[in-house]
Amino acid sequence: QLQLTLYKFHLKKLRRIINILVWVTVGLYLTVIALVHVPAVQSALGKEVASAIARKLGTAVSVGRVDVGLFNRIIIDDVAMLDQRGKHMLWASRLSAKFSYTDLVRGRVTITSAQVFTPKLNLYQENAQAKPNFQFVLDSLASKDHSQKSHLNLAINSLIIRHGQLAWDRLDKPVLKKFDTNHLKVSDISSHIIFNITDGDNYSLYLKRLSLREASGLDI
Repeated sequence: QLQLTLYKFHLKKLRRIINILVWVTVGLYLTVIALVHVPAVQSALGKEVASAIARKLGTAVSVGRVDVGLFNRIIIDDVAMLDQRGKHMLWASRLSAKFSYTDLVRGRVTITSAQVFTPKLNLYQENAQAKPNFQFVLDSLASKDHSQKSHLNLAINSLIIRHGQLAWDRLDKPVLKKFDTNHLKVSDISSHIIFNITDGDNYSLYLKRLSLREASGLDI
């Protein structure tokens, strides 16, 4: 009888401890959610995320604000990126991405999938021998060099683009008055891309959906 009473007492105590832990966890989560809706905190998070992306890619990046939503989603507004020549390469009104809570607590930003809203891309290549201005991004994503620690892990498996614009130019080629693969002006881009980078030389992607318009009149 005494052993049964002690067992019930310990069981009740264990349940109380578990309840306390659950409510403390919920309280901390709600506190974090409340804090990240404070403009000053959003601005500070934006600077930290921009700094992490800049270190990862090796170029200048700016972020307006960051908001942490439900279901491990992070929302980043007003993202801008320069290429390594200091020219504007990317701007997006909003980036919504899934991230890892455990990595975020450790000071790392791990993004596994993303949605990009109204992106504007300015891509170019000086000549056939030169690398395009976006090559450094692909090289950074595919890099196996762990000698320099990064706070950003871009393991993006799924990418959704909505209402995007893209300009592509081969700077050494003349502009033709027809559809010209050396000079493209594409608008209304919406797509769903699943891609994988296996190593520094191999990139694979699966295009699930695509729609766009090109300045020459091409409509897909």
